[in-house]
Amino acid sequence: MAYLDILNLEKSFGAHRVVKDFTLPIDRGEFISLLGPSGCGKTTVLRMIAGFETPNAGSIRLEGRDLVPLRPNQRQIGMVFQAYALFPNLTVAQNVGFGLRGAGVPRPEAQTRVAEMLDLIGLPLSEYGDRYPFQLSGGQQQRVALARALAPRPQVLLLDEPLSALDAKVRVRLRSEIREIQRRLGITTIFVTHDQEEALSISDRIVVMNGGIAEQVGTPFEIYNHPATPFVASFVGTLTPFDARVLDPGAGQVAAAGQTPDARPAAAAPGRRQRDPRPAPRGDPARPGRGARDCPAGHGPRGRVPGVRHPHPRRGAGPHHPARHLQPPRCPAPGPGRDDRDQLLGP
Repeated sequence: MAYLDILNLEKSFGAHRVVKDFTLPIDRGEFISLLGPSGCGKTTVLRMIAGFETPNAGSIRLEGRDLVPLRPNQRQIGMVFQAYALFPNLTVAQNVGFGLRGAGVPRPEAQTRVAEMLDLIGLPLSEYGDRYPFQLSGGQQQRVALARALAPRPQVLLLDEPLSALDAKVRVRLRSEIREIQRRLGITTIFVTHDQEEALSISDRIVVMNGGIAEQVGTPFEIYNHPATPFVASFVGTLTPFDARVLDPGAGQVAAAGQTPDARPAAAAPGRRQRDPRPAPRGDPARPGRGARDCPAGHGPRGRVPGVRHPHPRRGAGPHHPARHLQPPRCPAPGPGRDDRDQLLGP
């Protein structure tokens, strides 16, 4: 049996089914992301786990104990909301210790735990304990909300799009901090997001949801590289879909729509070189007999042959002339001291 077992969960609002036969086993210490577009049911699943919504069918079991009949404060589950939900009339220390006071934790122990949580999130009690939420940045408020959820030492931590209201740089930094804190505490965590980059970067497993159902459950590598449904393939990553027909599954050969197997180019026989169908350029020394003009002196095709010094150097290009080193010489017609133009025009 899994540490947290969600079995055949159903939820409807009137005639609209929001969650449909949702099943998900979660191991202890695992970081799970519920990924999907707005309205797919991921937040409703989170609220049913927390106890803020009652499922129409199914069960939620934590270490074998059914959580559905229990109230939220009896489930040992901490939750961080999208809008932080800090008490504006309480200081940072009072916000973090609010759940401890409700659980009847002795005052000295509560003060020690508040200091530990603030150190854990990087907001020391001596510097930030007496501040109010309006005196903090958005990222600092989100850290305080996380510390408040962790202070009672819950068995499961729920995060409902906690980074959506922050700017891009703060989001990247905070998601790494959340993952580091989760690993340090070893707490089972369910993270709701519509951002695929967040889910792929910090999750052990991802649940891709659409229309109230789990389209696919797998590791980030499996979700990205082996999508199980067309929706997962289109929602995660970037691709160009096209219709095709499988020709040979073993060889991985397919034919695009409108393409017949006979239209594919024939492969060359092993060990044989295919003939180049293009016309040969004039003066190509590598392919004689195809329009190459031979040197009248019998020195092969005319034209510049890189890296080869022709026996008839160009007139005026002595052994130290730059032209001899910059360009291979062009072979002239025979005749002492005359090039082709001189022979055609005469003396």
